[in-house]
Amino acid sequence: MKLKRTTDTKRRMKHPLRLAIIIAAALLVIGASIYGYFSYTNWQDLDKHSQAVSANFKASIDSSLAAESPTATPAEQIDQLVADFDKENGENPCTVASLYNWQTVLPAVQTIKQDCRQRVADAVAVVKTLKPLSSFLEQQTAASTAITTTITQTKPSTDYEANAAAWRTLADNSLFSTDNEFKNVALKAKEAILGVSGAYTALSAAVKAEDKSAFDSAVTALTNAYTALSGIGETAKIDQQALVTSIIEAYKKL
Repeated sequence: MKLKRTTDTKRRMKHPLRLAIIIAAALLVIGASIYGYFSYTNWQDLDKHSQAVSANFKASIDSSLAAESPTATPAEQIDQLVADFDKENGENPCTVASLYNWQTVLPAVQTIKQDCRQRVADAVAVVKTLKPLSSFLEQQTAASTAITTTITQTKPSTDYEANAAAWRTLADNSLFSTDNEFKNVALKAKEAILGVSGAYTALSAAVKAEDKSAFDSAVTALTNAYTALSGIGETAKIDQQALVTSIIEAYKKL
């Protein structure tokens, strides 16, 4: 009887151990299944998101810049597009949790990651072409307003010396900075503006000297200088078109 109790005891001891092993194995299977599910979902979501990055950004550009009756200036529209893109996608939209990142050794997963990076890179390339155009348009508008204001203030005035000073001051305005995309236009503008200033200086000198011949020459020079101001717009048009072309080329890859 004593031996029988010992055998039964051993058997009872084995059962919990076997049960624990079965439970542990079941938990491992369940855990692996859950991990596999979330892994699959993670990479599928990343793939869908990267496709949406490209598609949504393209749609935003189409609806904003192609609008027949825009409610904002082109520069404002571009700035909003860029701000929305940055807000929605952050610095690195293709980042995944380190828990899944090792899976990029698998060809299919690696393709998803590479596709994501390429789609985002294509969208970022468009952003990088939009920003210079926005800056250009803002500077162009401000410069045009400043020139128009100076014309309005000086053209009717016969204080030629003051007029010359006003145009010299305008030439030194930071609006005509030459360290960005507006460089060619700024150089053209400064040249034309200084031409107007110089003509007014010559007019002032001719009046003081009571030299009619010099006065007539200065009047002609002033007329030509004002005409030269229109050339600023032609230079701006050429440079603006180059910036737009860059956007179009980048946009085609979306």
